[in-house]
Amino acid sequence: MQYEGAARQTSSAELGPYHEIYLRKFTDAPSRVKWEGITYYVVTPMWIRYSDYEQTPPELVELVF
Repeated sequence: MQYEGAARQTSSAELGPYHEIYLRKFTDAPSRVKWEGITYYVVTPMWIRYSDYEQTPPELVELVF
């Protein structure tokens, strides 16, 4: 998997719906929210490529946003 995108630093207060998704996915996340100096980033994908060379022919999928 290759991924290219634009990242921006944000605070937990600015995460909005992303914060809810994060908390659902990682059940221990509430304890990390209180860590001093924790930093959050929101990444907007511009380009993603998936390659699987374990099959013949190789599977190559590329998405451009």
